[in-house]
Amino acid sequence: MSKTNHTPEPWKTKENFITSIDGLFISSLHGSGTLKSEDIANAKRIVECVNAMAGIESPQKLRETFEKVRYLKLDAYTEIKAERDNLQSWKNDAEFGHKLMMEAFKKQEEILSGLIQEYKEFIADCEVPPSITEFLSKAENLVKNNNSIKTEQA
Repeated sequence: MSKTNHTPEPWKTKENFITSIDGLFISSLHGSGTLKSEDIANAKRIVECVNAMAGIESPQKLRETFEKVRYLKLDAYTEIKAERDNLQSWKNDAEFGHKLMMEAFKKQEEILSGLIQEYKEFIADCEVPPSITEFLSKAENLVKNNNSIKTEQA
């Protein structure tokens, strides 16, 4: 680190005067037309800033680095948030798609159940081969089993 040309820190204030820790006069603030309380507050602020930057060769470079890091973090946060929002949107789409699919299954089952019932009523007064009765029974069981599977999944 290179040698600085200013009085070494820490600095202190007494009223509106700024001095080194050893009491060496550095500066005084006398604003034109300002209140003395404002001059004292300004002196304190200057000393706080100088002491906070003690040992830092270039406070401006530190500030620039801080800003770059802050924006890098902000960029990373923005990117992660956008990805999270994208994933949430996919999840919502998947849930909506699942809901539509379940509604379509329900509608198909209602149609199939209605058809099975119509066929059963139609063949009730007819003599039909056992294979048709078996087929309708299996179809009816399939609809019932699908309903129980979907109820378990929901």
